[in-house]
Amino acid sequence: MRKRKTEERIKSIEMHKQGIPRRRIAEELGVSPDSVKTWISLFIPLPTQS
Repeated sequence: MRKRKTEERIKSIEMHKQGIPRRRIAEELGVSPDSVKTWISLFIPLPTQS
């Protein structure tokens, strides 16, 4: 298993912000959808409930 590059993580976050589905992001970057999901959850916090 290769080490993920920071650039891939940043690109996945940018693509997610553009509304691109996780599966498509994963296909373009050559990683699993679970990896993309993890990266997104680390960089974009869940909305807080008021």
